Amino acid sequence: MQHALAAASAVDRSLDFQMAMLQAVTHSQAAQDMDIEGIYNHSKNLEPALPDALALTLVDRHGGQLFSTLQPFGTSLPPTGSPSAAQQVFQLQ
Repeated sequence: MQHALAAASAVDRSLDFQMAMLQAVTHSQAAQDMDIEGIYNHSKNLEPALPDALALTLVDRHGGQLFSTLQPFGTSLPPTGSPSAAQQVFQLQ
């Protein structure tokens, strides 16, 4: 039981840290200015601090990928694999 609680606590800490890093992106000057390339650059700089993340991706409300840190900025990207999930996120606002 203690092992399960310790594991759950570690997961909580990791998720809290990742959320804090993502919130830093949303509060950045680039985000305030709606500077998509600046948000991309800020996200690329955060990647080393998020070793569990494969990539950071910005998606519009229709499921279009504005960028993915797996690709150079400006690369044409396909729509997200789950447009309905993107729409649900925007509905939470």
